Amino acid sequence: MTALSSCWRGSSSPAVAAVNALAGRGIVGSVFHEVFGVEREALEKRVAALPRVMEAQVGQWPSADLTYAPTPHTLYTTHAGVTRRLLREAGERGVRASVHVAEHPAERRFLERGDGPIADWYESRLKLARDRIVWPAKSPIDLADELGALAPHVVCVHLTDARAGELALVARRGAPVVFCPRSNLFIETKLPPLLAARAAGIFAALGTDSLASNASLDVLAEARALADRFPTVPAQELLQMATWQGARALGRTDVGRIARGAMPGLLAIDGEVGKDACAFVLRNVRAPRRWIARRQSGAARP
Repeated sequence: MTALSSCWRGSSSPAVAAVNALAGRGIVGSVFHEVFGVEREALEKRVAALPRVMEAQVGQWPSADLTYAPTPHTLYTTHAGVTRRLLREAGERGVRASVHVAEHPAERRFLERGDGPIADWYESRLKLARDRIVWPAKSPIDLADELGALAPHVVCVHLTDARAGELALVARRGAPVVFCPRSNLFIETKLPPLLAARAAGIFAALGTDSLASNASLDVLAEARALADRFPTVPAQELLQMATWQGARALGRTDVGRIARGAMPGLLAIDGEVGKDACAFVLRNVRAPRRWIARRQSGAARP
C-alpha cells in the first residue's frame, strides 16, 4: 500500500512515471499529484495542463487499485483558491486528496504573521516582493478548515506543530491524519504529538514523507521510531498505524488487515516471537521479510 506524492512545478513530472511500475507490482494506494504556485493565474494554467502531463507520463491508467488526484502541497506553497478547488473536486470525484499542514513553526509564523523564514524564501527564491505577499492571518489548522482541508476525504500530513485545541478540531471534522516521525526528526528534530492526538481521539496512520527527508520508505521503521520514544503506547496500536490505519486514511477497507473480505498481501518475519507478536515485528524491522501471499491488482482508469 502506498500514497505516492509527485511534486510538480513545471512542464514535466518524471516521478509520475512510477505509477506504471507500482501498478505492475500490485501496489494499492493513492497518487497525490502535488502542485505548487502562489500566483493564481500561472498555477491554474499548470493545473489545466495536468491531463496532458499524465497522458505523456502514464498513458492508459494501469490499475483500479491506484486512485489519482491533483492536490495542493501546503497551504503556503499553493494558492488558497486553487487549494480549495482541488480539494472540492477530489471530494466530488470520490477520491482522496492530501495536504501537508502544521509541519513546523515557520509555517505557523508565516500564515499568522506574514514574516519569518518562509516570507524570506518567497522574496529570495520566488522573487516575490514582500508587499505582494498575501497571508491569511490564520493558524494553519484554521486556514485548513476554511479551505476544506479538514474533511474525511483529505489526508492531513504531519500536524507536528498542531496544538491540543487544533487536534480536537481535526478530530471533530473527521480528517484522516498521517504522521511522518522520522521525517519530522530530520527536518525539525521534533516528533508529532502522538499522545495529544490520541487524547483528542485521533488514531493516525504512518507515512514517510519522501527520501528527501528520510532514510527509507518503510512505515514499519516509522512505527519503531515511535515505539522507541513512546514506550507507553501499545505495540499493537503502532503496528495498526503502519497498516490498517494507512489503509483507512486512503479510503481502503480491503487491505491493511487480516480479516474476512480483505485481500492484503502478507509478509513474514522469521524468529522467536515471544508473548507479543506486534512487539516482535517492531523489534525486527531490519530483519529480512518474505512474501507469503501477494495481492493481485485490477485494471481501470482512475
